[in-house]
Amino acid sequence: MRSSLTAPGKRGGNWRFDWIDGGEANLPDELRCRWDDAFELYGNIWQCRQFFRCWDETVAVAYGERPVLSIASDCAGHQVIYPLYAQRRNVWNVPFIIVEPMGGAVSCDYQDPLSLGDPMREADWQSFWAGLRQALPRRFGRFSELRVYRLTALTGSGGEGLKASTVSPFIPLEGASDLQALLASRGRKLRQRVGHSLRRLRERGGYVLRRVSPDSIPEAIGQFCRCYAQQWGREGRPHALQYPETRLYWSALATAAARLSKLHFTVFEVDGEPWHWHLGFEHRGVLLWYKLTYDIRFSQFSPGTLHLASLVEEGIARGWRCLDLGYGAEDYKFKWTDHNRQLFGGRAGSLTPLADAARRAVGWGRALKRHLSNLREHNGETRIEA
Repeated sequence: MRSSLTAPGKRGGNWRFDWIDGGEANLPDELRCRWDDAFELYGNIWQCRQFFRCWDETVAVAYGERPVLSIASDCAGHQVIYPLYAQRRNVWNVPFIIVEPMGGAVSCDYQDPLSLGDPMREADWQSFWAGLRQALPRRFGRFSELRVYRLTALTGSGGEGLKASTVSPFIPLEGASDLQALLASRGRKLRQRVGHSLRRLRERGGYVLRRVSPDSIPEAIGQFCRCYAQQWGREGRPHALQYPETRLYWSALATAAARLSKLHFTVFEVDGEPWHWHLGFEHRGVLLWYKLTYDIRFSQFSPGTLHLASLVEEGIARGWRCLDLGYGAEDYKFKWTDHNRQLFGGRAGSLTPLADAARRAVGWGRALKRHLSNLREHNGETRIEA
């Protein structure tokens, strides 16, 4: 089903929002081709059209998320496509519609809308977000809220209601002659640690960075997931693979990326034994450090550090622009780089004030209940004494 409405935007006239239910699968062919062209020219890996279909068919189904595509255009020749997911929830017994981009609060590193028309400047993006804020309740109802967590500065900087949320560190590779040159610019501990560990492995017979072939993806994903569950599920700790849709999603992503020649799925092996796995994606000269796991038997050798060093070495040799370490400010990332991108997030809609009102109403109700209970106890005690 397709519907449309016009929402006044700031600093750029009116935005018209068309909505397509059912997500990417229901796109017209012409729009699908324009999406693919924009993605290849200037999109990041999380704006890949096929990745949204992977989410639609796995996680969205498991969580009851309804795919809805927003296609916005203004009178200045701009056009923006934004895949969103609507889910009905109850907050303090009040039904709401929560609208989020793919990945929600924890999955997917970036959640930017994609520009398909004329180039967008900061003022144009501000106008777009203002228009979307107004269009949201008209499309999803008065009790709805848009929640966005990780926008890059390209689309999120300066948007009304958007604030700094987290960072995304990256390792620049342009200009580095080799791994040793890059390590020389970092701390002495990292340089010595990597150098010493690699020398020890060469003395043991060497190591191999093996690329997973498309034909072996199902088997490799199985091994990856077993290793991941052993690493993260020790002592009964909760982990992502306790939810079956997670493995389905990772497998679908790997398969889709392989078809597009964007999969970078590697195993760091020593003496034929897998020590560390990395499931990543390569797009426009950038490798995304996405999902990783290691065999806990070899944890004392820091296999993740060695795997990352091998990827840096490969990236320099192949002329990558950078190695993107994904969102999150973990300490180990900043041992490799001082560079990071600021990400932005925020909320738009009626959920927060209404939830606050519902919370206050519940509090008043509980106070009244206690007051009535006290009155009953007092009256009962009075009757007994009489």
